[in-house]
Amino acid sequence: MRKPGSFLLAFLIITLVGGLAIGLCVVALVPGARQIALANKYTAEAPTLGELSQQTVVYDANGTELDRLGYKQGTRQPVDLEVVPRLLRQAVIATEDQTFWSNPGFDIGGSTRALFENLGSGRIEQGGSTITQQLVKIRFLNNKRDVNRKIREMVLAYRLTEKYTKRQILEQYLNTVYFGQGAYGVKSAVEQFFDKDLADVNIGDAALLAGVIRSPSADNPWDYPERATERRNHVLEQMADQGYITDAEATFVTVAPLGIRPEKPAVDLRPNDAWVEKAQSVLLNDPRLGPTVEAREKKLLQGGLKVYTTKDPTMQQQAEEAVRVGLRTAHPELEAGIAVMDPRSGYVRAMVDSRGYNESVFNLVTDGPGEQVGSSFKVVTLATLLANGYSPNDIVDGNSGCRLKSHPGEPPIANAGGGGVLSLRQATTGSVNCAFVNASGSVGLDKVADMATKLGMRPNVDGRQLFENWAVPTLTLGVISVRPIEMATVAATLAAGGERHDPVFVWKVEDARGRLIFDETRRPGERVLEPDVAACAVDVLHGPFGQGGTAEGQGPVGHDAFGKTGTNDDKASAAFLGGTSDLVAFVWHGDAENPTGEFAKGKAGFGAEVPLTIWKTFMDDALANTPDRPFPQAGPSCNAPGKRINPDGGRIEQPVQTLPQGPGPFTPGLPTTPTNPGGVLPPNTIPQPGQQQPQSPNTRPQVSVPDVVIPPVFPNR
Repeated sequence: MRKPGSFLLAFLIITLVGGLAIGLCVVALVPGARQIALANKYTAEAPTLGELSQQTVVYDANGTELDRLGYKQGTRQPVDLEVVPRLLRQAVIATEDQTFWSNPGFDIGGSTRALFENLGSGRIEQGGSTITQQLVKIRFLNNKRDVNRKIREMVLAYRLTEKYTKRQILEQYLNTVYFGQGAYGVKSAVEQFFDKDLADVNIGDAALLAGVIRSPSADNPWDYPERATERRNHVLEQMADQGYITDAEATFVTVAPLGIRPEKPAVDLRPNDAWVEKAQSVLLNDPRLGPTVEAREKKLLQGGLKVYTTKDPTMQQQAEEAVRVGLRTAHPELEAGIAVMDPRSGYVRAMVDSRGYNESVFNLVTDGPGEQVGSSFKVVTLATLLANGYSPNDIVDGNSGCRLKSHPGEPPIANAGGGGVLSLRQATTGSVNCAFVNASGSVGLDKVADMATKLGMRPNVDGRQLFENWAVPTLTLGVISVRPIEMATVAATLAAGGERHDPVFVWKVEDARGRLIFDETRRPGERVLEPDVAACAVDVLHGPFGQGGTAEGQGPVGHDAFGKTGTNDDKASAAFLGGTSDLVAFVWHGDAENPTGEFAKGKAGFGAEVPLTIWKTFMDDALANTPDRPFPQAGPSCNAPGKRINPDGGRIEQPVQTLPQGPGPFTPGLPTTPTNPGGVLPPNTIPQPGQQQPQSPNTRPQVSVPDVVIPPVFPNR
């Protein structure tokens, strides 16, 4: 059944457009009249005023607020009409809708005049919108300017007046309307313009705010103070004419300054730290918030979401302290970054860029082009070898000066302090360059690149294939640029038994009403390595913490851990990767802006210096008073008899004892002599498969052997 008010509505609209009969008569003469006549048929149910846009609140993992995201309109905390000073209400009504309290949602006289002015063009040239019409336009319609939309606006305004009281409509309007400078709603506007509480608004403040509603940009008091003053004074005159203030009050305020705050306020809210910025970036790219970037942006910046990050505040503080402590002995102009992950879930628990959020153009841990990670990349080659059937007991030539036959034109690669013929396990413990270059050539550089992406490195960056230059013999030495968060993901994948969990920065999002949008608590990982392969890789990577290892004795106290150092060419940067079954971390140290430049050369030191110090300091603090969860024992395949690794492809079924005489397996700490130039064991002591390597009573100092020393042949980025 039709509502009684519909008859009145139809009568009013017909009256406004001159009636259907008149409209039909002038169709042929005035093109715009046809649009109005057709628009007359539009009907609509009474609209519902939903929730106003609100800020999104970002929390840490414990539910403590970190910051807020959104446009300034999100800051509008809606207020009751009684809270809005009477002077401000009167100023708005005086200038925007003098018949507000008595009109049916539109002003018959004003709208009629505007409509007849618009007939000739068929589009809106004149306004005539009441407060209710403005509210309808803001909340329910688009910005298209034509007669049809104007009629819809009037109809909806009438319906709105049927459904809501005038006080409710005025309250909604005052909390919705835009005042400029990112200020939506009266409370936000008073704070933006005057830096004061709503209750402290005076006559001049009220008149200025009411005046800018018509054209917030053109009447902006910071950019156009003369226009803003003229507009304010016009509102004062209107208020006096309608009896809201006296003529004397209007005259007094007319000559007063505008009273706005000195500085021009920012329009949009922006993240104030790396965690909030990362949360914003992640969600703007998450289709669960909307099918398009525009839809996601609107939901994130205006939807009043509750965003829960994975940041552990305690670990974050421990990581920051560890970086501070580690940099005490570093060159003062070099930086450090650490990425911390839970391998069981992929949750990023802490991340630190020592440059500070406001001093850096990108977060070196999660963004930017990435950094060279040195021999810590060898964990990728190790995983590739083991996944392709190689054994830790395989024997490989690690003598200095190696080059692959597939790249005869490349300069030879050097080792510093180690070499000889040795097992893959020994090569990992001592981080022997040529051993890994030969081994990567044997298994295939393309397979190493493929394994890198499986373990957690992005396959491309800025449209460029990250591994487009994978066919370089030094790939295994960490000469490509990798973000620390990617290396942490590699470590997490090994620690999780070969199940990769991509980094998670936001674990839960709720809408403004507390309804769940998504929850990552039980997000499954992706199996990229067989469990026995991952267990074997971890077993081999215990070596660097063991006797003669590049990080000897530096594992976290009381916890089973693996690790790998990394030092780049000329010690321009250094790194350390490692973790336990519950927590992994990657540390990078160098010049983040220009990591391979002349300035950084020789200043970063070895991976076992600043990066290892930071890593161990953090891990000891973070794991204190937590139970140890040892890694699974490596399976029988990890102790399989060794074969000879052929640098040009595959493994050779040749007994180890028949290898040509010469330098034996690498054993750190043996002296270099004229008869033993490589500092290696005599040939007759080469261990057989399954046999323990003889240990020297003299172990190498912790940082005496760099992990990567290569000629600067290939570009670093």
